[in-house]
Amino acid sequence: DEVTITYGVLSPLVITRMVLNETGTLQRFTWNGRDKKWIGFWSAPEEKCDNYNHCGLNGYCDPTSPDKFECTCLPGYEPKKPQDWSLRDASSGCKRRDVASICNGKEGFAKLKRVKVPNTSAVSVDMNITLKECEKRCLRNCSCVAYASAYHESEDGAKGCLTWHGDMLDTRTYLTSGQDFYLRVDKAELARWNGNGSSGKRRLVFILISLIVVAMLLMMI
Repeated sequence: DEVTITYGVLSPLVITRMVLNETGTLQRFTWNGRDKKWIGFWSAPEEKCDNYNHCGLNGYCDPTSPDKFECTCLPGYEPKKPQDWSLRDASSGCKRRDVASICNGKEGFAKLKRVKVPNTSAVSVDMNITLKECEKRCLRNCSCVAYASAYHESEDGAKGCLTWHGDMLDTRTYLTSGQDFYLRVDKAELARWNGNGSSGKRRLVFILISLIVVAMLLMMI
C-alpha cells in the first residue's frame, strides 16, 4: 500500500519541483530564470501538529493554544503514561477510561469540530448512506468507536459514511478548516463534553455583550 500526491501548474512557463529531504521535510521550489536559482515557497510540516501521529494512539493535536501542550486525549480516553504526558511526551498515546460502559444503550457521540479525521487505512466506507444513517449504524455496532462523513464538502451537505473500529491515530484540529468528527462516549463523558461546550458558548456570549455595552457607553460620552 502507498499514499501518493500529485500537483499541476497552470502555466507551462513555470518550472517547479518537490523535494523530500533527510529530515522528512517536504519542500517545493520554483525556478527563477532571471537569477538562475531555485526559490523555495512552501514546505511541510509547518507546525508540530503536521507531524504524523504526533500525539499517539487515541490522542489529538490542537495547535490553537500555543501556551499549552498541544496534545490531548480524545473524549473518553486518558493518557496511558501520565508521567510522560506531564513532560510533554504523548508518544505513548491514550487508553479508553471504561470500556464496559460504552455499549450499554446509554452512550452517545461527542462532536469534535474542525478535525482532520484519524488515519483512514482501516475504516469502513459506505458512500450510499446519509450522516444520520451512519450514526445509527455505528451505534448498533459495539466495535464502532467513531464515525464521520466520507464527503463533507458536497454541495448537498455531508454524505457518505466512515466508521472506525479500533485505536485512532493522527488526529488533529484546525482553526478554520477540517470537518465534524463524532466519537462514541458513555453517558457521563457525553454530559461532561456537552457541558464544556455550553460553558464555552456562555463565555463567548458574555464577552460579546460586554463589548457591546462598552461600545454604547463610549458613544454616549
